[in-house]
This record gives sequence, C-alpha cells and structure tokens, in this order.
Amino acid sequence: MPDGGSQVLAVGLDGNVHHATRGRSGAWAPFRAVPWPGRTGAFAGNQVAIAGLPDGSSQVVMTTR
Repeated sequence: MPDGGSQVLAVGLDGNVHHATRGRSGAWAPFRAVPWPGRTGAFAGNQVAIAGLPDGSSQVVMTTR
C-alpha cells in the first residue's frame, strides 16, 4: 500500500476467508474471519484475491463454494 502497510487474505483450514493487516510500523494485526456482507457468520470461500490501489484503497474478490 502507498503508506507502507500490507493486507493478506487467505482461506483457512476451516473453509472461511480470513484477513490480516500490517501497519507502517511493521506490526501485524491478527487474522480475523471476514463476515458475509449483510449476513451473520464468516464468509465461506475457496478463492481470494486482493489488490492495493495507488489511492490507498484496496479491492477484494472472494468466491464461494
């Protein structure tokens, strides 16, 4: 990311998508399950992708099983 941070997405062994961030200081936040948009519970997926954009935002794509 332009500010020096990073973001990671991964599909966990539980079949849910998880997200973690690293700030400019280099410290990582813990992985957390990504919630379903507009629903309860974690997003169950099988493929993920993330792109950092020059304006500091990011775009995420997740596919369900």
